[in-house]
Amino acid sequence: MRTGAAVLVSALVPMAGAHVAPATLVKGDRISIVSRGTADAGRTFTLRFERAGHSPDAGASVRVVQARDIEVLAGGAASRRISGTEVLQGARGSLTLRWSAEQVRENGRWDGIEGSWSVVAASDAYSGCVGYGELIADRRFQVTVYRGRLITAV
Repeated sequence: MRTGAAVLVSALVPMAGAHVAPATLVKGDRISIVSRGTADAGRTFTLRFERAGHSPDAGASVRVVQARDIEVLAGGAASRRISGTEVLQGARGSLTLRWSAEQVRENGRWDGIEGSWSVVAASDAYSGCVGYGELIADRRFQVTVYRGRLITAV
């Protein structure tokens, strides 16, 4: 199974008198980010690449919950949709993740949280990176695991 791949994003074949755009080669690496902590006590993260050859990054993170919607379901169950951002500031630079997730309550207890994320801003060594994936968190939203791809231009 390949964990990293390089892809030619765009290339135009030269034609008589036509302008040619340069090709862009991108590489997508599988990553896992674990973010821990509470909103009031501060958060930390560790970013690991699944492929050998990349050292991990770690640092502080700040999570902002921007929306919470609760829908009451049949039988006393409920569904909570939450969304927001998490800014990861590591030794190599920063990544801002936008995420959205859902949590279900059945029998009076909230289950774990599941959703998706994408990179919306990046700086320093991460500048120009895009990324996306899934998130899984405990029911109190104190430990979050972001899994997916971080894509960079080569």
